Amino acid sequence: MDSLGRRVREQRIRAGLTQQQLADLVKRHRVTITRIEIDKKRPSPLLVTSLAKALNVSRDALDPQGVTL
Repeated sequence: MDSLGRRVREQRIRAGLTQQQLADLVKRHRVTITRIEIDKKRPSPLLVTSLAKALNVSRDALDPQGVTL
């Protein structure tokens, strides 16, 4: 199953960012990004939007079914 966390990780790597760099861009702790990527934390809709913007992808690329809404 293709989870939101997996899509965040794939897009982060594709963007050439570390977890820390992505965390800095969205003003969160690195641990938060780690927990999202391993599906231990469900991000808020606002955070999904921030992650998409930081990764330069559409919100739907991270959350195609609107799971976090």
